[in-house]
Amino acid sequence: MTTVMKKSGAESPDIIYSQGFRLANAGGNGGLTYLDYTERDEAVADELSPEEMFEDDELLSDLRNDPDLPEDFEGYLGYTDRDAAAKLENLIDSYQEKRYPTFSQGSYELTEAEHNRLINNLKTAQVNETVLWYGVISFSPEFIREAGLIDENNQVNQRAIKSAVMRSMPEMLQNEALDNNETFWWADIHLNTDHVHVHVAISQTENTRPEKDGQPLGMFSETTFRNFKAGIHRELSSDRSRSRVREIQQDLDQINKVLPGKAVEEVRNNRQQMELLRRIQAALPNYKDKRRWRASNHSKEFQKAQKLTDELVDSLLDNQLKDEYTNFKQLVEERDQMYRQAYGQRIKDTTKAKDERLRTLIKNRIYRSLKDIADEVTPDDDRGKTKENNSDLMSRIEALGPEKNAQLLEAEQRRLKTLDPKSLEAKELKKVIGFRKFYIRRVNLDAEIDYHNHMYQELQKINSGSKKSEQEMQQFFLQAHQEQARLAWLKKQPHYMLKKQDPDGEFEALNNKYFDVTQVPINKLTPQMVKARKKQLAKELGFMLENPDSPITNHELPNPNSDYGVNNAVEYYRSTQQVLDLKLKISQNNQQYKNNPTMRNELNRPLFQELRDHYQRLGNSEKIDKAIDRRMRFVKQQQDKAVSRVSKGGRVLRKLQQALNSIGRGGRSDIRALSRHLDDDQELAMEEAKEDQEIEIEIEAAQERERGMER
Repeated sequence: MTTVMKKSGAESPDIIYSQGFRLANAGGNGGLTYLDYTERDEAVADELSPEEMFEDDELLSDLRNDPDLPEDFEGYLGYTDRDAAAKLENLIDSYQEKRYPTFSQGSYELTEAEHNRLINNLKTAQVNETVLWYGVISFSPEFIREAGLIDENNQVNQRAIKSAVMRSMPEMLQNEALDNNETFWWADIHLNTDHVHVHVAISQTENTRPEKDGQPLGMFSETTFRNFKAGIHRELSSDRSRSRVREIQQDLDQINKVLPGKAVEEVRNNRQQMELLRRIQAALPNYKDKRRWRASNHSKEFQKAQKLTDELVDSLLDNQLKDEYTNFKQLVEERDQMYRQAYGQRIKDTTKAKDERLRTLIKNRIYRSLKDIADEVTPDDDRGKTKENNSDLMSRIEALGPEKNAQLLEAEQRRLKTLDPKSLEAKELKKVIGFRKFYIRRVNLDAEIDYHNHMYQELQKINSGSKKSEQEMQQFFLQAHQEQARLAWLKKQPHYMLKKQDPDGEFEALNNKYFDVTQVPINKLTPQMVKARKKQLAKELGFMLENPDSPITNHELPNPNSDYGVNNAVEYYRSTQQVLDLKLKISQNNQQYKNNPTMRNELNRPLFQELRDHYQRLGNSEKIDKAIDRRMRFVKQQQDKAVSRVSKGGRVLRKLQQALNSIGRGGRSDIRALSRHLDDDQELAMEEAKEDQEIEIEIEAAQERERGMER
C-alpha cells in the first residue's frame, strides 16, 4: 500500500506525475490482474486528512514496491479499478445501468460494454506482447483545497479531475506518437491515502513504437511529462491562480512589445547614447540585403556592431529603462516561482532566457531604425528600380509568413492615417495593404479548411453506438464540417470565378448557415441569413441536449475546455442568438430613424453595450462558466438549508440531483426559445461594399490583366 512521505526542507509541488512501463509476455495475465487491483474494496477512505506528499522518485518507488501490484501484465486493469479505491461519483443515480469507476477518453464512468471492451483490448495487447505504461498523478492536499476540489464534507470533485486528465491525455499521446487507433488508456481516482491520486495506464493492441534490440521503446521524454502535468494543473487551478498567471504573461508581453520602441526614442534624447548609435551605424557591414542586420547574425564582420549594440542596450536598461526592466525581472521571477510551486523545484529558471529575448528585441529594433535611415537616404533613382509588379509584391509578402505580415499590416494602417489620401505614397501603401490583407485572408481560410477536415476525421473515429439519435447526430456534424470546409474553399475563389463555379448559389446557402455572428457587419445582415443561421444553431444544440453524455457531444462543444459541458453550450448558443437579435434591432433603428440621429443613437446605445457583453461571453468561456457558477451556488445554498433540516444522506444528494436536472431543463427551454425565433423576418438595407472588398476586386482584376498579358 502506498505510504505518505514528507520531504524535509522543501515545499511539495502541487502535482507529481511518475510513470513506469513493462513489456507483456504472451503467457501472462497482467493487465486484468492490475485492473482487479485498482478495483479492490479496501483502497478508499471517505474522510480525507491532507498532509505533505512525496517526490517523484519516492512515489514511483512505492508504486513498484506495493505488495498488491501484480507482476503479470493483464492484472493492471484490476489494480487501477478497485471499487472502493475509485468510487463512482455521488451524482450517478443508483438505478442506472452498471458502471465502473474507471474512466477513459469520452467516458467518465465505463459502462459494462466499455469495461468488457477494455478487457478485450488488454487480452489482445497481451497476445501481441506490447507495452503497458503505468503511472500515478498525485495532488498535494494544499492544491486540492486551494483549487476548490474538495468540499466541507471531504467530498472530492472527481468529475473535475477526470475532465482535466481527459483534456491533457491526447497531447501526451501525440507527443509520444501514440495518437492512433491501436492505443487505449484508462484511469481511476484513488482516495485511500492522505492525498488524492490518479492511477493511469496506457497500452496498445498492436505495437507502433520504435523498437530497439527487438523490443518497443518504453521511455517517455521529460518534456512530455512536464507538459502533461502543466495541462492538468492549468485545468484544475483556481480562477485566481490562473488569472494571476495570465496577468503576468500579459504584462511581460506588453513590456516586450513597448520597451524596444521606447528604447529607440530614449536614445535620441541622450547625447552619449546618440554618439554610440552613430558608432554602431559606422560599424555595420554594407550588406545589399540590410535585413541581415539582426541580433541573430554572429558572422565575424558583424561582431563589432553587435558588441557596440550590447553596450547601448546595457546603458538603456541601467538608466532610462531601469524601472521597466526591474519590473520585468520581478515578473519573470514571480512566474517561475508559481511554476515551481505547481510542478516542483526541478523547473528551470527562465530569467536568463527571458532577459536575452528582451535584449534581442531591443537590439533588432535599433538595427531596424538604422535600416530605415539607410533606406531614407537611398537616391530616388535607385528606389524607382525597386518598383515591383503585382506578382513580385505577392511573392515578397508570402515569403514573410502570416505573423510578420500581421505586424506590418498594423504598422502600415497606422502610417496610412498620417498621409494625404491623394498622395502617391498613400496610393502605393493602399495597394500593399490590400495585397497583405488578401494574403492573410487566404492563410486563415486554409487553416479553417484544415481544422474542419481534422474535426471530420476525428469525428469519424468515434463509435456512435446503437442509439439512433447519436447516429443521426454524428451524420449531422460530419456534414456540417464538410460544408464548412467547402465554404472556406469557396471563399478563396476570386469573385469572377465564383460566379462561374457556383451558378446554383451554393456559397450563399452555406454562408447563411455558418457565418460568424460576431464578424458579420450589421448592414450586411439579411433576414434570410438570420433565419438560416438560427436554424443551424438550433439543430446543433438540439442534438447536444438530446445526447449530453455522448462523446460526439464532447467533440462538438463550442467550449470543450469548460467543466460545465452542455450547460456551457446552452449559454453559448443563447448569447449567439442574442447577438443576431441585437444586430437586427440596431439595423431596424438605423432604417427607421436615419433622419433622426439623436433618437437613433439613444436607442442603439444600450443595444451596443449589450452586444459588447455578449461578444465578451462568446470570446471567453470563463465568463459563461461564472454565470453557471452563480446558478450552482444558489443550488448549493438550497442544499445547505436542507442539510440543517434532514440528516446527511441520500435525501440531500437526491435534492441536489433534482436541482442540477432543473438546470438541464433550463437549457432545454433555451433551445425551445431559440426555435421560436426562427421565423424572424425583419428587413435590412444593403449598403455599398467596404474598402476591403474594393481592394480585393482590384487585386483580382490586376491578376486577371497579368494573366491576359502572359497569354
